[in-house]
Amino acid sequence: MGVHVILGIDPRGIDEAEWAVTHEETLTLLSAWQPRLLGWGWRTIDGVRVPMYTRSLRRDIDDSKQAHWAVAGDRDSLQTAECQSLYRDLGRYAARRGPCPDERAMRELGELAEKMRAGGG
Repeated sequence: MGVHVILGIDPRGIDEAEWAVTHEETLTLLSAWQPRLLGWGWRTIDGVRVPMYTRSLRRDIDDSKQAHWAVAGDRDSLQTAECQSLYRDLGRYAARRGPCPDERAMRELGELAEKMRAGGG
């Protein structure tokens, strides 16, 4: 038994440029983590797609729609857990969301976030 973390992202109201900056900031933070982290990815061997651990956290960097980081554990202990990943393309998350159930609540949340950014919160 352990901790199970699921990061859900609702892209409505998130600026794509700010998201890209946030993605890079999280990658910088993870890359500086000690002990070094294990990445997670896939490769094809004899026509079979197999999972693998990697030294690099970056995945699919040549494809702007698929580029993401993925972390599965640390390289010192070689302990692993559920893979966590974050895509650079915010549109990747938009495809998974339907219409907002409460537009008023989302608008108020956005206004609160703007107020906090401006130092008034």
